Amino acid sequence: AAAPRRDLILYSHGNAEDVSISIEYLEEVAQEVQADVFAYEYVGYGSSALNGDKPSEAGCYRAVEAAWRYLVLTLAIPAHQIIIFGRSLGSGPTLHLASQAFLILPPGVCNACTLCSNARLSCARHSPSECGGVVVQSGLESGARVAFNKCVSIACFPLDIFRNYRVVPKIK
Repeated sequence: AAAPRRDLILYSHGNAEDVSISIEYLEEVAQEVQADVFAYEYVGYGSSALNGDKPSEAGCYRAVEAAWRYLVLTLAIPAHQIIIFGRSLGSGPTLHLASQAFLILPPGVCNACTLCSNARLSCARHSPSECGGVVVQSGLESGARVAFNKCVSIACFPLDIFRNYRVVPKIK
């Protein structure tokens, strides 16, 4: 019989860092908790910044969702074996992903699942809400609240990014 697969940490890095800066830290984490680690890059960070791509909240969400789809669809890692981990800025994409009951999937990716194949939505087997856990290290309450204060985030609500305080209650 095949050995059971280890848990996997889906890692979302902090601001002013990229995956290459995080490698040593991630190796330590993997060793300490005996789990595999999958780190990905946000649009506008790392090598994509060299292409002229700009960082954005929406780009961070697209990147974490793409990473999730790759893990559950291409690598066939069950959702319950994935721990979603965000550090600092990475708390935004992490909490966004963990709060999603369903993600849009490409057609025909999960023919075994009626929900996946018919509605193009992820089933419980592929749903981020069924992840093995959520870890936030030095998380942001919101972008504006980090830089200024709660009053500024309320006054400038449309401009505030990563409003994690609104997402946390949605996490299962």
